[in-house]
Amino acid sequence: MTRDLFALFICTNRVLMKVCRTTSMDVIAECRYWFGLLEMETLIAKRKQKFMAKYVQSDNVLCELFAHVESV
Repeated sequence: MTRDLFALFICTNRVLMKVCRTTSMDVIAECRYWFGLLEMETLIAKRKQKFMAKYVQSDNVLCELFAHVESV
């Protein structure tokens, strides 16, 4: 995990700790699960995948050009 992702992970954990008024990481993990908050790495990977799918299907000439270069 990169430093930036770790910082985001800590930030979201701290917010959940304050909202749920707890310091237990088990409770925080349950809160993440029930609130639908994914791990930062998973969330970024899903967003990147969604972006790339739209990018490849775009009718924009530049997108088509760079999509072709990316696949080479």
